[in-house]
Amino acid sequence: MTKRIYSVEFIRIILVFAILWLHSLLSCSELLAKYPFRGAHMNHAVEFFFIIGGFFLYRRVNSNRSSCELICKTYWRFLPGLLFAFLLTVCTGVLPFSHIFILLSLTGGSGLAVPFIGSSWFLSVYFLFTCFAVGLFRCNSKLGWTVLGVCVYAGLMLHEHGQALAGGPNGRHVNVLDTYYNIIGVFCTRGIYSMGIGMMSAFLALKTNHLKKRSFRYACTVFELYALLHFFIYLFGKSSYGYIEIQVLFALLLISLSNSLGYLSSLMNKIPSISVVSRYCFSVYIMHEVQLHWRAHFLPEFKYIDGAIFIVGGGIVLGVLEYHLIEKFLVPKLTLYFKRQ
Repeated sequence: MTKRIYSVEFIRIILVFAILWLHSLLSCSELLAKYPFRGAHMNHAVEFFFIIGGFFLYRRVNSNRSSCELICKTYWRFLPGLLFAFLLTVCTGVLPFSHIFILLSLTGGSGLAVPFIGSSWFLSVYFLFTCFAVGLFRCNSKLGWTVLGVCVYAGLMLHEHGQALAGGPNGRHVNVLDTYYNIIGVFCTRGIYSMGIGMMSAFLALKTNHLKKRSFRYACTVFELYALLHFFIYLFGKSSYGYIEIQVLFALLLISLSNSLGYLSSLMNKIPSISVVSRYCFSVYIMHEVQLHWRAHFLPEFKYIDGAIFIVGGGIVLGVLEYHLIEKFLVPKLTLYFKRQ
């Protein structure tokens, strides 16, 4: 069983809050007018989630589980919550049932299908990358790092300089890039390089878990404070860090947190009560999308703080409900039932 890293779970809580607040602002026009982003990058919280996902994915790839088991476990981890959210929107007349095929195939994050709810694209990309990484590293780990490095570099360059590579908005290569994004999906590109960075971070973490000298721990403590401060500033304020720089800084922070290299991470990793809240992160992330659909469909007049309360508060309530009803009650019973057959 993988040891829980409570400091990383704390970061997941912050990221979910950032996403909920961002979507509340974007959904409620009057609230956005009063509280604009002002340079904040809450929209990049998903990239940090991908980096964390890639970090733990590498650990699973190196486990003794079979490739099929790893892929199936990821699929069945996502499907119950997504299906529950989907059925809620279908039963209330918000979405058509025909989107069930996008859900079951988990293709909402590719260029092949439009995500029916916002969170489905993230889970789709995570699943597709898991299939890619498991197949790649289980076949040839050395070649896997080479291919992954090329994918990370190409993805970052396309994200940062795609328009310049095309020769400007009306450049002669624009159609080529449009075709690329239509096939692969811009969402998929974000997941590939972010999860790739996370996997590289996990690899380096395994190589540095023995560094526990006192002088080194002081340096790591200073770094953890510095990195966490700039992580918060980047999400909620105006940061001097660029898009690529902050991802690299965050990946290095994961290395320190996962190995408890600094006194701060060592302290946080001894607080198991963090998991009391973090266990709901996945469920709240999925279910707040249902609230977004319901607000837009049934309560369009909720454009200010009332809309934010409905989205955030309702998302938390539905998330807790989904966690206990679906993940902790229904799924274990169904799993036990099918194992007996």
